[in-house]
Amino acid sequence: MRRVVVGLLALLALPGLGACSGHGTSAATTAAGAWRGTDLLWDALGDASGFTAVGNSGVVVTSVDGQRWSQQPRVTGQTLRAIGTDGATTVAVGTGGTVLSWPAGKPGAARRRPTGVDVPLLGVAAGHGTWVVAGSSGTVLSSTDLSSWTARSSGTDGDVFAVAYGDGRFVAVTDLGSIVTSSDGLTWSTARAADGLWLWGVCFGAQGFVATGAGGAILQSPDGRSWTARTSGTTQALRGITYARGSYLAVGSDGTAVSSPDGLTWTGHSIGDPGVELWRPAATASRWLAVGAGGTRLVSANLSNWTGAQTTRVGFYGVGADGSTVLGAGVNGVVARQRPDGSWQPVASAPGRRELRSVQQVGGVWVVTGGGGTILTSPDAVTFTVRSSGTGAELWSSAAAPGSHGRLVVVGAGGVILASTDSGRSWQAVPRPQSSTLFSVAWGPAGFVAVGVDGATVRSPDGLHWSAGPTGSRQTSRAIGADARGYVAVGATGTIRTSTDGLHWTSVPAVTSRTLRGVTPVDGAWLAVGGGGIVLHSADGRSWRAVDSGVNSELFATAAAGGRRVVAVAGVDTAIVSNDAGLTWRVGR
Repeated sequence: MRRVVVGLLALLALPGLGACSGHGTSAATTAAGAWRGTDLLWDALGDASGFTAVGNSGVVVTSVDGQRWSQQPRVTGQTLRAIGTDGATTVAVGTGGTVLSWPAGKPGAARRRPTGVDVPLLGVAAGHGTWVVAGSSGTVLSSTDLSSWTARSSGTDGDVFAVAYGDGRFVAVTDLGSIVTSSDGLTWSTARAADGLWLWGVCFGAQGFVATGAGGAILQSPDGRSWTARTSGTTQALRGITYARGSYLAVGSDGTAVSSPDGLTWTGHSIGDPGVELWRPAATASRWLAVGAGGTRLVSANLSNWTGAQTTRVGFYGVGADGSTVLGAGVNGVVARQRPDGSWQPVASAPGRRELRSVQQVGGVWVVTGGGGTILTSPDAVTFTVRSSGTGAELWSSAAAPGSHGRLVVVGAGGVILASTDSGRSWQAVPRPQSSTLFSVAWGPAGFVAVGVDGATVRSPDGLHWSAGPTGSRQTSRAIGADARGYVAVGATGTIRTSTDGLHWTSVPAVTSRTLRGVTPVDGAWLAVGGGGIVLHSADGRSWRAVDSGVNSELFATAAAGGRRVVAVAGVDTAIVSNDAGLTWRVGR
């Protein structure tokens, strides 16, 4: 057990680096306005001209050298999850079925390409004169001109997280462990059956295809059809991979980077401790790049020495409040208190500056959760204590059951569920009924209910005995809230579901296609927040309307702060506050 003292360092976010899933080469561009943001960057690509990276709330940033970055005009508020090129045209895809394209080297000329779908698109690749985009629930679309898209049968219902093209073949990998391939982007067949292994990235290089995933998984194939597991030397999730300059480079959780000349033997590289998840690498002829959460851009010429410019902007992924205190938690492990003037004062930092996902006042205790199994607790929002969680899984959310002898619950990656009966001082794993990541948990009239990837829903009357229930939806739920009337869950493509018992769910007609990331009851009403600064308001949880938030940054979380006051936070040092239960908002610092 370790104490974390108050008044800690201001937050750092590192800039600097390229990727392989669906990527060939592309040109970056110079653009107006230096960028030092903390938007999560999901993907990047590079060529001799530099790098282009994409991320939350439609951000597109470019750099000639990986050190000095410029932001391009936003043409969408949707999160951009992947970027690819055929050498002449660059394409970025994201939530809400978003596809953007621009001539290589001219992201300022980006335009939308309607696809006819509203599901999250997570991967893109070009080859054989065909573009392929793919995403949630096995969605695969193909097009020869980026104007007309046709849905294809992929043969999988897993979320396709990456697509690559090489040697005359498309390869797509999923969160179920299945791999599907196609020689033309039209007809697909299964090369690897689903086995529950979450595959995040795939790349084609001189030695064939390499796929990466959970637990340090690396799979290699000379042709995309037969796959062999290789030893990576790490148990951290490897979220992305690229091939350039005679080497494969994979990056992932806990600042992990491993490389290989042949896909068989892998070497680990120390890149320091950015305190955030790395998502995808990319490369030019002279530099490597790794991008990730908090606007991270790390750059290296030799895979041994990594650098990145710094920013002191705070970025939050979680917010919690009681009647007098508002805390935010996020990038580089910082927990900060909001001052009366709207600015933020850091009060604690997680060990290793692990990225933090939530902060909530539950059961009379402040509980902070995050990467690497991080749990911090505090009785007063001033002095925080590091607790042993007994897991290395990313922990996403916490909740408490009133009158249950102080029982607290935390949920996270891989369906992990932890319980505490001593105000968060000690934690024990409880049997989990399924293995999908759980993003959020709440206590309501039927007990604990947690939601997550692909519509996963589990419930428990006491926090110890859990069962998985039917969801009625394959859409990922990112947050759940509860009051005396029941539960509201929100998530990808604007999905909203309601339930009185956590077992039987009703889908609400969509008001937006943007991903909703936070939801809370406030003064008898409901609020949901998400991509592009969207805020939705409902009097009953069934009928929703959009209200003006005053911001276009991704809103990651929201919390009721007493009475009719409510606060929401973005991935940068931005908070919006409402004093009338979410009908009107003002922007804090």
